[in-house]
Amino acid sequence: MITPRQPLADARLYLGNGWFQAMTLNGITPQPSSQGAQGNWQVWDFGNISFIKQPGG
Repeated sequence: MITPRQPLADARLYLGNGWFQAMTLNGITPQPSSQGAQGNWQVWDFGNISFIKQPGG
């Protein structure tokens, strides 16, 4: 789980291609607005992510 402490603009998750070896991926939540490959990386673009103020913060 990723919990941003401030808004994130153009959030992207980069995972090495080896991360998916021998793995079945059933779904991603939330779904990325786009996904693709850049060299040895799988890139998932989530766009803007707002933050949730933590209690006492």
